[in-house]
Amino acid sequence: MNKEELIAQISERSGVTRRIANVVLTQFFAIITDALRDDLRVAISGFGTFEVKVRRERMGRNPRTGEPIAIAARHVPGFIASKSLRTKIAEKSTR
Repeated sequence: MNKEELIAQISERSGVTRRIANVVLTQFFAIITDALRDDLRVAISGFGTFEVKVRRERMGRNPRTGEPIAIAARHVPGFIASKSLRTKIAEKSTR
């Protein structure tokens, strides 16, 4: 499902226009992005938690030359699904 399909689903299920659904979804993404940028966790009950994880510096290899290279540490966004979300997905696979 892409963003446009998600907007269509929000519009259909909530009874608002696609334009309003687009604004709400865009702002939802912006709020989560801003919170993560400020190093905050965003926990949505029954869905999951968005948080920033730190990947430490590590050594890798240049695939072309085989020469070792240092891969710098960096911050990456992460998502941890809630137990209820994992349960709902697991129920689908047991059907």
